[in-house]
Amino acid sequence: MITVSNKDFDLKIRKKKIEKGMELTILPRIKFSQYHTGHTLRAFLNTLFVLIKSYDLAHVFVFPVHPMAIPALAVKLLRRKPLVIDGDDLWHGGWANYHPWPVKKQLEFCEDKLGFLADKITVVSEKMKSRFLEAGIKKEKIVKIPNGANVEEIKPMEQKLARKKLKLDEQNPLVLVMGHTYTEGLFFFLKAFAKVVKLNPKVKLLFLGKMALSKEGEERVKKVSQEIGTENIIFVGEKSFKEVPFYLGAADILALPMEDNPIEEARSPMRLGDYLASGRPIVANAVGEVKNVLLDFNCGLVSSPKDSDEFAQNIIRVLEDKKLAKSLGRKARKTAEDILAWSCIATDLEKVYFQVLRERK
Repeated sequence: MITVSNKDFDLKIRKKKIEKGMELTILPRIKFSQYHTGHTLRAFLNTLFVLIKSYDLAHVFVFPVHPMAIPALAVKLLRRKPLVIDGDDLWHGGWANYHPWPVKKQLEFCEDKLGFLADKITVVSEKMKSRFLEAGIKKEKIVKIPNGANVEEIKPMEQKLARKKLKLDEQNPLVLVMGHTYTEGLFFFLKAFAKVVKLNPKVKLLFLGKMALSKEGEERVKKVSQEIGTENIIFVGEKSFKEVPFYLGAADILALPMEDNPIEEARSPMRLGDYLASGRPIVANAVGEVKNVLLDFNCGLVSSPKDSDEFAQNIIRVLEDKKLAKSLGRKARKTAEDILAWSCIATDLEKVYFQVLRERK
């Protein structure tokens, strides 16, 4: 597995053995301001690795960006090896719009055309599946494999124990929202939570994660928090993964605000898997894969992405109906174990690999 350093400036190449049969190569990363200015260096190194390494098949993620698109072409055209590409984010009509014109066009072109060269395309959502179908890819090439749930390390936990561990109040209702990147969906959620507080002033909101906001966004959050009541909102910041299960276990409700836009519709949020694994009731917006999972398996409540009143009422409903809360939490855990456990995802992915290799013989 070849990946990139999580540091903003790191010029070293590292190798790390994860377990028997799996080796991780960590490539340099150079980031200044918004853009990863070391992309071209990564493109060269990635291409070098796919040209000299011994392998049977290559699976390329984030394939529209040129550090991945160029080595993907090298796999297929120069090494003549089987190629699987992964559609985990929407670029054409999505993230590409946030880049300068020449980069935007390159991203759109790669998402539209590389699928024709690939032997298989894995996608995380129905939106991404339809995106490739619209581009002219045959449906037989596309396999939906969503992001999974870490059922081994995140398990249902006794709430009092979790709150005691974190030194949180054991009496007041607690709504938790977890994540790193927020846009307008955050302010939609805060609007909904303000309505919850009016109905139940004892409810607390706990933010887990580093909020990636502009200075203007931070000021907006501060202002809205003061309007709601700073005593009702707790910002705990980023925590180690070992602590995350305790925060999930401490909550009465796990909130997952999603925006009604193509990017959000195309995603399969990793935190959804964490939420489900914790066995706590989930309240979310009816968007994309979040909507599909929660409705298909009846393991959460969803509301219109434009209706903050409905979102607030769903929170109140779960807080007041203990039987409903318990049922949703139980079904959430079952969904995580039976459908989205990483072992299940790995089995599905392995089937894709063997199918590609059989078809190439």
